[in-house]
Amino acid sequence: MYEEIIRATEDFDPTYCIGKGGHGSVYIASLPSANVVAVKKLHMLQNDEKNLQKEFLNEVRALTEIRHRNIVKLYGFCAHKRHSFLVYEYLERGSLAAILSKEEEAKALGWSKRVNIVKGVAHALSYMHHDCLPTIVHRDISTKNILLDSEYEACVSDFGTAKFLNPDSTNWTAAAGTFGYIAPELAYTMEVNEKCDVYSFGVVTLEIIMGSHPRDVFSSLSSGAGPPIVHRDISSKNILLDSEYEACVSDFGTAKFLNPDSTNWTAAAGTFGYIAPELAYTMKVNEKSDAYSFGVVTLEIIMGSHPGDVFSSLSSGASSSSSSASLAPEMPISDVLDQRISSPTKQEAGEVVSLVKIAFASLNPNPQSRPTMKKISQLLSSTQKLHLSKPLHMTTCGELLALDGFTT
Repeated sequence: MYEEIIRATEDFDPTYCIGKGGHGSVYIASLPSANVVAVKKLHMLQNDEKNLQKEFLNEVRALTEIRHRNIVKLYGFCAHKRHSFLVYEYLERGSLAAILSKEEEAKALGWSKRVNIVKGVAHALSYMHHDCLPTIVHRDISTKNILLDSEYEACVSDFGTAKFLNPDSTNWTAAAGTFGYIAPELAYTMEVNEKCDVYSFGVVTLEIIMGSHPRDVFSSLSSGAGPPIVHRDISSKNILLDSEYEACVSDFGTAKFLNPDSTNWTAAAGTFGYIAPELAYTMKVNEKSDAYSFGVVTLEIIMGSHPGDVFSSLSSGASSSSSSASLAPEMPISDVLDQRISSPTKQEAGEVVSLVKIAFASLNPNPQSRPTMKKISQLLSSTQKLHLSKPLHMTTCGELLALDGFTT
């Protein structure tokens, strides 16, 4: 296979490159068998070679042990002294993140397609969490890792940071995932379980409905106009006082500017805006982190952008502040939906509001209160949908969140 890939890409000529990431570049290759494949060639950087090799082997292990229609297929891999790469099925429409970021492509992604994308991701995560032994936690569920085929069928990809949960182990680990999709419990505990993927699923679902990552929902993203700055050396010696004992933080020699679009985020703790907040406090891995990321992605799909302000409203309740005003209880649900596409039909409306309700359940700050991905998958497959007593444009966010469960 090595020689075939080298010939098909003309030794990885840039003209065949269809995408770049922090750890590798993706090339399109037409094989002699007439199959078109995607080839991810790893960047073997000397200062990060050990981690890259670990992710490479991790992805090979995960994708050779699992099979599901909504998980990308691995056709082969090669660990060569010149090039290390993985060969996947080629999914024509690329990443969900890319589609939501482009006006015309986002407009073509109607509500029925968005609902089906959320269902596909939910079914994949339910399979990984409940049908695989050992349980597999993805840890980096975000719209950039959801690929679409020509029929807009979703496939979860990029298993480099996935973790196999050992029932006899505490499953403590370093932070991983995509900021903005990572479950909040990972801010205070690093215990990874399947609920982390559930949270990420909620984010993705909102992203699908909104049309872009719902980053304004997060209070951490709502303050300031520039990239966040991490001081990294807050101590009493670096806090200076003036004559009135007014404190000033000093010594920014070790400060770091955090760019949400930088690979530095992913290398440290996943993708900014998708990581469960509890990962800041605990290192124990479980599936609840995926659940949180799912919630972020779901909101992003619904809203058309990252749901930053939604997260601040979850943690602080209704507020008159600008950071949470976009999701005031009195706001009509229709105003939260991606405005680039027409309003859902009466038939679509029930499914869309069900997605919103599921997304918020996935984003619960308490990881144990998040639904499992199996439960979410079952709800999305059910014929039961939330029943609204009023038209969508007359139903407020507060009324939706106050609804109990799913009724016909």
